[in-house]
Amino acid sequence: TIWVAKIKDSTQIIGGYNPLDWDEVSYWKTTGDSFIFNFTDGKNISTSKVSYVNNRKYAVFCHDTYGPTMGNLHCYLNDIIRVERELYRFIPLIRFYDIEPTDFFYKVYCYKDVLPQDLIHGLLEYHMVPDIKSKVNLSPSRKPNLKYPLDSTLIKSNHFPLLVSWIDKKYSSHYRKNVPYDFKLLYRSSQDGVDTLSFHKNCDNKGATIWVAKIKNSTQIIGGYNPLDWNVGYVNKQGTAVFCHGNFGPTMGNLHCYLNAWSNFDRNGDRYPNIGIPENNFEVEYYEVFQVLIKNKFFEKLWLSGPLKFQDEMDRIAPWNFQNEVDAKYAEEEEF
Repeated sequence: TIWVAKIKDSTQIIGGYNPLDWDEVSYWKTTGDSFIFNFTDGKNISTSKVSYVNNRKYAVFCHDTYGPTMGNLHCYLNDIIRVERELYRFIPLIRFYDIEPTDFFYKVYCYKDVLPQDLIHGLLEYHMVPDIKSKVNLSPSRKPNLKYPLDSTLIKSNHFPLLVSWIDKKYSSHYRKNVPYDFKLLYRSSQDGVDTLSFHKNCDNKGATIWVAKIKNSTQIIGGYNPLDWNVGYVNKQGTAVFCHGNFGPTMGNLHCYLNAWSNFDRNGDRYPNIGIPENNFEVEYYEVFQVLIKNKFFEKLWLSGPLKFQDEMDRIAPWNFQNEVDAKYAEEEEF
């Protein structure tokens, strides 16, 4: 073979002739017929020089991390190429199609020069073309099965374990498989009526609930968890945690829904810490309310007797650890 290379930012051309095979085995090859050459100005043939090998034992060097290397003229592959070669061993183990679009763009696509181009093309097509199916044979996804039944047009099944973990004050990934609650849709303002009377008709005296609302003209979702009953009487729970009245929808702390007019007059987080809910007056497109039900029959019956009675009983029978000890001693054996 003859190889030819252009020196960057110049017109100089260098190269060499190897009468033997290149391979990836690390060793020097012996020959007396190899040579290297140099054109000081690649556009002018009169600037050429040639150099035949002096030491036949070091004529040509082969290694998987080297390009054409002859004598003292070495081409050690750059970091990108070496990383590329290392990555190729692990690419079949990576579930690229499980990566979310944002992470793909910022954390994968930036390495497009070292990843197989057919893979990059397939991933771009997968993320950009609606309803496209992958054209490659994919390994089974490692994502947990989060397809919990959830009758909602606002939140998806992958929100479910997160909300449940907040109910039990666990870390965000605590419930990945065995989720102990069900969410039963009680009310959707877009179909049941936006007036507060409809809210109370569907949601009062149902025990613990979660409500979810979509901010108008945005993708922002807000909501709250009320472990107590909603009802139409004046109630002030734990100071200002939950407020109930016939003219109010879900109202918690400084976050008010008065006759379907929403407002949040944050008072330096004196009732609930500020978490980025719009301040002052804002519009909600529609909202949903879900009854929180415990899946286990023993605890569901206890739960429906009232959140306060439920908590008292839990404190009595298992003050040490609800999730582990109570399930083991009192719950029916079942796979949620």
